[in-house]
Amino acid sequence: MIKEKIYTLGQLGKKFFQHIANHGIRSASLKTLSFVQTRLRIARHIPRPEGLDPREWDIPREEQNSLAPPPGPVKLLAYYLPQFHPIPENDRWWGEGFTEWTNVTKATPLYPGHNQPDLPGPLGFYDLRVQEVMRRQVAMAKHHGIYGFCFHYYWFSGRRLLERPLEGYLNDPNCDLPFCLNWANENWSRRWDGKDQEILIQQVHSPEDDRSIMQDLLRYFSDPRYIRLDGRPLFLVYHAKLLPDMKATLERWRQYCEELGELPPYFVMVQSFDNWDPRQYDFDAAAQFPPHLSHKPEGYKHTSIQGISSDFTGTVVAYEEMYKQTLAGLNAPFPLFPCVCPGWDNTPRRGNNAFIYAGATPAKYEQWLEQACSHALKTLPEDQAFVFINAWNEWAEGAHLEPSQRYGYAFLNATSRVLTSTSAAGRAILDPSLRLRLLVVSHDAARAGAQILLLEHLRWLTRHAAVDIYLILLQDGPLLSDFKSICPVLICAPEHIQTNTVREFCGKIDLILGNTAVVASAYDVLSTFDVPIVTYVHELEQSLQKFAGQVTLEKMCHHTNHYVAASESIRRNLVSRHNISPEIVQTIHASITPPSIHPSPRLREAQRQTLELPQNIQIVLGCGSRDWRKGVDIFVEVARRVLKNPDCPPTIFIWIGGGDDPSITSPQMLVKRYGLDTQVLFLGEQSFPQPYFQTADIFLLPSREDPFPLVCLEAAACKMPIVCFDDVGDMPGFVSLGGGFVVPRENVEAMAERVLLLLISPDLRSKLGQKAFDNFHSMHTTDIAAPFLLALCREKAGKPAPVSVIVPNYNYANYLERRLASIFEQSFRDIEVIVLDDASTDQSLARIARWQQRTNLQLVKNTSNSGNVFVQWRKGLELAKGEFIWIAEADDDATPSFLGALLAACSRPGVVMAYSIPQVIDGKDRLVRDFNYRKNYLTYAARDRWTHNYEISGLREIREVLAIANCLPNVSAVVFRKPDSALFEDCLAYRCSGDWFFYLRLAALGRVAYVHGDLAFHRRHDQSVIGKDQQAKRHILRQEMEQIHHLAQNLFGPLSKETLDRMQTFRESLDQ
Repeated sequence: MIKEKIYTLGQLGKKFFQHIANHGIRSASLKTLSFVQTRLRIARHIPRPEGLDPREWDIPREEQNSLAPPPGPVKLLAYYLPQFHPIPENDRWWGEGFTEWTNVTKATPLYPGHNQPDLPGPLGFYDLRVQEVMRRQVAMAKHHGIYGFCFHYYWFSGRRLLERPLEGYLNDPNCDLPFCLNWANENWSRRWDGKDQEILIQQVHSPEDDRSIMQDLLRYFSDPRYIRLDGRPLFLVYHAKLLPDMKATLERWRQYCEELGELPPYFVMVQSFDNWDPRQYDFDAAAQFPPHLSHKPEGYKHTSIQGISSDFTGTVVAYEEMYKQTLAGLNAPFPLFPCVCPGWDNTPRRGNNAFIYAGATPAKYEQWLEQACSHALKTLPEDQAFVFINAWNEWAEGAHLEPSQRYGYAFLNATSRVLTSTSAAGRAILDPSLRLRLLVVSHDAARAGAQILLLEHLRWLTRHAAVDIYLILLQDGPLLSDFKSICPVLICAPEHIQTNTVREFCGKIDLILGNTAVVASAYDVLSTFDVPIVTYVHELEQSLQKFAGQVTLEKMCHHTNHYVAASESIRRNLVSRHNISPEIVQTIHASITPPSIHPSPRLREAQRQTLELPQNIQIVLGCGSRDWRKGVDIFVEVARRVLKNPDCPPTIFIWIGGGDDPSITSPQMLVKRYGLDTQVLFLGEQSFPQPYFQTADIFLLPSREDPFPLVCLEAAACKMPIVCFDDVGDMPGFVSLGGGFVVPRENVEAMAERVLLLLISPDLRSKLGQKAFDNFHSMHTTDIAAPFLLALCREKAGKPAPVSVIVPNYNYANYLERRLASIFEQSFRDIEVIVLDDASTDQSLARIARWQQRTNLQLVKNTSNSGNVFVQWRKGLELAKGEFIWIAEADDDATPSFLGALLAACSRPGVVMAYSIPQVIDGKDRLVRDFNYRKNYLTYAARDRWTHNYEISGLREIREVLAIANCLPNVSAVVFRKPDSALFEDCLAYRCSGDWFFYLRLAALGRVAYVHGDLAFHRRHDQSVIGKDQQAKRHILRQEMEQIHHLAQNLFGPLSKETLDRMQTFRESLDQ
C-alpha cells in the first residue's frame, strides 16, 4: 500500500513561500506544480474519505397521477431546452445527427447506484421536428399543473439557432400552454468536452442589434399565449453582464416599443453567474437560476460520494445544500421570482469532471418547491406569483421534470402535490377548535359519478376550508391515488370495520359523511362515535334496492341524522318511499369542476386532430356503462334511424364506457346487424374522456333511469346541446331550461328526430349549446355546490364557520355585484356571509336576491335607515358566529387571496387584528394613481413603515403609529378576532372615527399583523362615505381626532415626543 504524507492547503502555502525565499518565484511555482501533480496521481489510489451514501437516494418508480391539481395562485414556469433535433451547426461541431440525446446515452455511472445513463420514459428519445412530441409535452405539463414553458431563445447578431421547435409551437394551436422567452445570450463554447476556451459562436452585440432582436421578439409577444404581467410581455435575459451596455440596451428596447405603440416587456434578469441585482441595469425584476448562486460569491460547500470513481475530478454538492442556499437567496431588496431545480448532474456532458448535486429526491424537491411557492405568495402580487423550474427537459444536466425510465413520474407527481397543497387556503387557520374534522365513507374508488363528485368536493374542501378529512373506502379502485393525494385513506370492508381501528385512524371527529346509501352497511359500528351522520344519497329507488338492499337501507334510515340528495327526484323518492321527514333532506345540485380550457371552434379542431377524427363530420356522443339503465342499446337504435335519413350530414356516433349487461341485446351485435361498424364506435373506458367532449357536437342521453348524470354537465361545460328522455331523473329539468331537447320516455323515433334537427341546424345547435353552458355555470359547478355541503356539515356538527363576513350596504347596487363576487371568489371560503341592508332605495335588494339563489348568503333588512354605519357594524357583530370578522363594505373590492393571506396572519397566537393597506379605485374600477395611502395620508404617522410583512405588539403599534392616525384607513382591508360586544359601544359616539377608536381598543388586547401587498381596493366615489359632504366631515374629523389623540395619551401613554409631534402635525393638516 502506498503511504504518502497529506498536506493541508496552509502547509502547502508555507512550503511555497519558503521556496520563493530560497530559489525565487519561478522555481517555486514550477516546484509546487510538480509536487501537486504528483500528489494528484497518488491520490487516485488513496481511498476516498466518507461522503454521501447513495443508498439513501433510492427512489421508487411512480406512475402518473390521474387527476391534475386544482388551479391556484402559484404559476409554475418550466425552462424548456429546444436542443432535441439536428441542426447544421451541431453537425459540424459535434458530428452528424448530434442532439442532446447524444450526450445522454453515452454517460456512464461514476459510483454505485448512479443513475447514468438517465434515460427518458414514455416520451422516449423524441425529435422536436415531430410536432406531436410538443403536443404530448404540453398535455403532460398541463396535467401536472405547469402553467407555462420558458423557452431558451438563441439569437446571435441576427443569427438564430434551435428556432424550429419554437416556430412549430407558435404555429400549432394544439400547444395551448402559455409561454415566454429567455434570451440565452452566452457564448457557445466547447464546454461539454472541457475546452471552455474554444468559442464556437461568440455573442457580439451592438446598439444596432437591439432594434433587430426586438423586431424578432415582437412576433412572439403578439401571440395570445404569450405570458404577460400587467399587460407587458415577460422577457428574460440570461447573462446580463455579457452585453456591452445592458442598461442602454433595455432603454433602447423600451424606446423602440414606445415608437411602435407597444407596451415594453416586463424585463427580468436571470441570476446566472454573478448577475445578482437587477436594479443596476433597470430590469423590472430578477429570477433565480439554480444551481447558480449569484447572491453568495463563496459558492456551495463541497462534499463527496461513497464509492465514487477514483478518476473523478469534478465537484460534488449535496442537493440539500443547493436548495437551502437558493432559498436563502430569496431575501432580496427587489422583486425576485424563486426558482427550483429537481436535480443537477451533468455527467453526460462532462464525464469525470462533472458537477453533481447529489441526493435529489422527489421529497426534497417537493419541500423546496413548497417553500418557494410559499415565498412567492407572500412577496409577489397575486397575479405575478411565478415560480420557475430549471428545467422541463435538461436531460444532459440531470435537471428535468419529464418522466424517466427509472423514476417514472415521481418529480411531476411531487409538483402536483405541492400545487394542490399551495392552493389550499384552508390551511390559513390551524386552530384545532375551529377546524371541522370529517370522517367520510365511500363504498369504493371507482371512476363513477358519485365517487367523482365526492372527489371534487373533498378537493374543494381541502383547498378552501378549515376542514380535516379522513376517508374510509369499503373497496379500492382507480381513483385511490387521487383520494390519497387529498387526505388519509383507510381501505376496510364493512364487515372488518372496528371502532378501535377507526379511532386510531382519525382520532376525534365532529361528523360522519357517508357517500351513497351503500355505505350504511358500516353505520352500526360508526354510530358508536356518537356524532351526527349525514348520508349523501345519489341513487333512485331501483339502484337503492339493487346496490344497497333492504337491510342496508334500514340501517341508513335508523342511523342517519340528515340527508343530502343529489337531485330533486332523489329527495322526493326518499320522502315518499322511505318515510323520511322532508325537514332533514336537503338537495345539493350535482356538480363538476369546469374544464380549465374554454370551449371554442379552435379547440374543437385541435382536439379532433389529436384524436385523429375527421374535421368535416358531426359527432354525436354518449357516455356511461353499457347496461340497461344507461340505454346503450337505445343509443344504437337512435343512431340507425338518424344515419339512414337522407338529410343526415356526415356523422358518427361514439360511445365511451365499458361493461356488459346480458339483459339487453349486445350493442356491438346491433351495430354489426345494422351495418354501422364505421359509423357507430364503442371506445370503451377512457381515463381522460374530456377531449372527446371537447370535440363532439351533440350529447345523447338515452338513459332509462339516471338521477342526474355528471356526463351531461361535462357536455354542457363544452357547449354541447343535450337530448334526453323525460321522467328518468332530473336531467330533463336541466335540459328543459333551454340546453337541448326532452322527448317522451323511451320514444326512440322522437329522440332520433331531435338529433337529426340539431345535426342539420348549426345555428340552433350553437344556441342551445350556449344555453346549456350558461345553465351549468349558474348552478352546477363545484364552486357553487361544495359551500352548501360545507355549511350543512358545520351546522349539523355544531361548529360554525370560522369567519363571518359582514357586508353593510346602503344604496350601493352599482357595486354590489362586484363586491359579492369578490367575497365568493376568495380562495378561503369557510365563511358565513351576512348582508346588512340599511333600507336601500335603489336596486340593491334585487341584486342581493340573485346571489341568495346560488349561495348561503344571509340577508338582514332594516325598515328604516340607521343613520350611522357603526350601528350596522354592531348589528353584524351581534349576528356573527365566527371567530374572525371581515367587514367588507359593499362598494369595495378585494383580490381572491385577501382573506386567506390575512387569516394566516390573524390566526397566529396572540394576534387580534391583521390589516393591509388598500389601493384606491374610483367608481369605474380604475386605480386612482394620484392618491396612495402609503405615500400620502400614512406619511403623517410614519415613512417607509409599510413595505414588508410584520407582526408587533398592539401597544407598540399604537404608540408608534396608530395613536397618530388611523393606519387602517379602510375596514374592508382588515380582519380581526371577534371582540366582546362592550368593546364596540364607545365607538358609537363617533360620527367619522368610530373605526379608529375601535382599532385602538382592540389592538391593546394583543398583537397586530400587517400583511404587505395589493390585496384590497378602497373605492372613493361621489356616493361613498368619504365622497359625501367633504367640508362638513373635515370639521367633524378635526374634532374627533383631537378627542382620540387625547384619549390615546391617557390610555396608552406615555407617548414619545416624536409621536406627539406627529399628532400635532396631523391635526394642523386638517386646518389648512
